[in-house]
Amino acid sequence: MKKTLLPIFVFLSFVFLNLNVKGQTILYTEDFSLRALPSGWTNDSLGLACLNVWLFDDPYLRAPSGGAFDADFAIFDSDEGSDNDSIDELASLTTADISIAAAIGAVYLELDEQYRALLGPGQEGSSRRIEYSTDAGLTWTSAVYDSMDFGYPTPIHAQYALNTAGAANVRFRFTWTGTWDWWWAIDNVQIVDYPVTCASAPNAGAASSSFVTACAFNNIDLYLTGADSSTGFTYQWQVSFDSVTWVDIAGATSSSCFVSGQSQTSFYQCLVTCNGFTGVSAIVPIGQNAPLDCYCIPQYTSGCDALAKVAVNTLSNLSVDCNGIFPENYTLWPDTGSLTTDLGTGDYYDVTIASGPGSGLHGAGIWFDFNADGDFQDAGEYTHVSDTIPELSGDFVTNINIPVSALLGPTRMRVRYIYSTLVTSTDDCSTNGFGETEDYTVNVVLGTGLKNNPLQSIKVYPVPAHDRIFIQSPVQGAMQITLLDQTGRVCRSIHSTTNSLEVNTSDLASGIYFIKFDTDNNTITRKIVIN
Repeated sequence: MKKTLLPIFVFLSFVFLNLNVKGQTILYTEDFSLRALPSGWTNDSLGLACLNVWLFDDPYLRAPSGGAFDADFAIFDSDEGSDNDSIDELASLTTADISIAAAIGAVYLELDEQYRALLGPGQEGSSRRIEYSTDAGLTWTSAVYDSMDFGYPTPIHAQYALNTAGAANVRFRFTWTGTWDWWWAIDNVQIVDYPVTCASAPNAGAASSSFVTACAFNNIDLYLTGADSSTGFTYQWQVSFDSVTWVDIAGATSSSCFVSGQSQTSFYQCLVTCNGFTGVSAIVPIGQNAPLDCYCIPQYTSGCDALAKVAVNTLSNLSVDCNGIFPENYTLWPDTGSLTTDLGTGDYYDVTIASGPGSGLHGAGIWFDFNADGDFQDAGEYTHVSDTIPELSGDFVTNINIPVSALLGPTRMRVRYIYSTLVTSTDDCSTNGFGETEDYTVNVVLGTGLKNNPLQSIKVYPVPAHDRIFIQSPVQGAMQITLLDQTGRVCRSIHSTTNSLEVNTSDLASGIYFIKFDTDNNTITRKIVIN
């Protein structure tokens, strides 16, 4: 079974059932003894029709054993007896509204679970997600969102604290997300009301995280270590930027959670409350990585088609094979020697790429982080190269201008080469099939004026061309004009001393060509299409 792990952000808030707690009241139970969709429940895809649904008769004989599982249970089986249907699964089993008006203590969801997931490079991925709503499905709160094995091979009886805040009703949604993987089985779904008793503030332990520093796009996991744990506890995570003034994090009301979008060094703590007594956890600080350390890294799901050449100004890298490790096929080259260069503000440069081994046609694009903010999505940071680059190609040359407003100092240049894709500005971090990504650190300096390029004003038309192209140039004096096809073969070589020129292209095949203009002091390359 070939599977690919998808990135899943984890939100956990479960504890294991304390069977010694007395006085609890069971408000609702469903044991699937009818082996059918329970009355009032729905079996769909977040309200829409879906191709694969939850089942109640275990057609592929998973037969979870252990805990309180019996022969009657609900299961979503993505594997379907080793049948890969290549469907992105999004299957939801949703309860009816369940009354909890009689609850006087802490309300919990309890159930038996077995979730089996494949994990590892080159494997497909899924996640299980339990959500609840106290407003008839208008809004939902996650109780758990996880992609790790849970209750496999031995099922677990799990308990999830609910923040129902005196609501009269609650409904639950069990959603499998992902693609071809294993299964998730549930049984003995219950809503339980536990009495709350505390005579003093609970020990809140220490706030902890696997992150020491983070980027803005990271989902930071927060959890408590060494804390007391009991039914009836409530939680509120807080954030501070100076460890003095604290603000509640909206929705972070479980013993663990994740936060995203951190933009500066932050401090986190958790308030643990029982019967009006509140304990405060020890603080965990999480630093902020510099923007140049926070670039996203794209992935390729199928394999490597390699770049063979990247060159701009004094940067020149000839590297025929993929240097990065699958699935990223990504290399950040060191900023030394011929692997870096200075680029002057206001100046123009030719960026040259060529392809290595592979198959078929490819797209390519170039990105510069001119404002050094850690991404490539600002205006003017993307330049398209071509969408029809063959394997083992000749040079593809694109002229770029370094904006006068570019931030001086080191910044990132990215080159992406992608199989059978029309590359656009948003592909700086997209996931694709075959290809390679190379990053370079270049240094933006004040322009010298030596690379100001009057050839930018040359006009080439019509677009697309047919049997001829027309060239108008403001440049006085001699100019060499070279027309090349995508393999680098010279199709026309013209020495011109005029400002207006007509070039016959009637004998050329349809496709993309490059027309290069050279004078003693400047050069520029344009892409043209001939139909």
